[in-house]
Amino acid sequence: MKRSLIIGLAMILLLWGLGSAFATPLVTLTNKNSTFAVDLGSQEGAYQWLMDGTSQLFQEWFWYRVGDTPLQSIETLTLTDYGHTKSLLEATYSGAGFEIDIVYSLLGGNWGSGTSDVSEQISISNTGSSALDFHFYMYTDFDLGGTSTLDAVQLPGTSPHEAIQVNSSKGIIGDTVVTQTPQRWEADYYPNTVNRLNSGAPITLNDTNAAGPGDVTWAFEWDQVLAASGNGSSMIIGADKNIRTVPVPEPTSLILVGGGLMALAGFGRKLRARK
Repeated sequence: MKRSLIIGLAMILLLWGLGSAFATPLVTLTNKNSTFAVDLGSQEGAYQWLMDGTSQLFQEWFWYRVGDTPLQSIETLTLTDYGHTKSLLEATYSGAGFEIDIVYSLLGGNWGSGTSDVSEQISISNTGSSALDFHFYMYTDFDLGGTSTLDAVQLPGTSPHEAIQVNSSKGIIGDTVVTQTPQRWEADYYPNTVNRLNSGAPITLNDTNAAGPGDVTWAFEWDQVLAASGNGSSMIIGADKNIRTVPVPEPTSLILVGGGLMALAGFGRKLRARK
């Protein structure tokens, strides 16, 4: 009897401990000169990307809406599963009739090389018996070189699949390529886009292609009707984020305004409190 009671208490404590750890999943990936930190349980999402010891990222995270319902960030869903190795993280969130699976993979360069890469694979599946009008948003706030005051961003073309961000004073480029072309996009100054994403309205992005220099952010939006489960019911998005240093050009080449990122496209921490 006493042995059974002890075993039972031990199991309760073990399950409680696992539950507590699962409630606040903070994961840090490491590879060579890079670390990448993600809070799976809050809107901070991916909140740190260190390359050669310098922070390059303030926030990257995801929002969604179904039909004309208000936008919500994905940590409001149920985190049903996650696991990670030293340089790879997979997390699954479940909602009413759908599931979102996200895989991060970090690849660093040698120390001092000035290069780092994060790939993202996102699968959105309809798990219900009815078609789903689904809208998915990727929001990114780079702070290249550990600062944000001279960043500029360009989303090339009328139907972009790439975002190019430059810090002109540090000679650093953040380049993001997505493999499924988004339907909408938005470049703006912090905190305009993230405020709209958190407004509670069923927004669409405004197709602005450039912003800067300054504290810039950008976002992509995918809109797709997902067929009922078992009938072609998934949307898969791939993204590759690459940060690299380049030679700093003459000051006259560093004026990055609305029209684009000029020749650079060919080649600490923001001072605001965290929530």
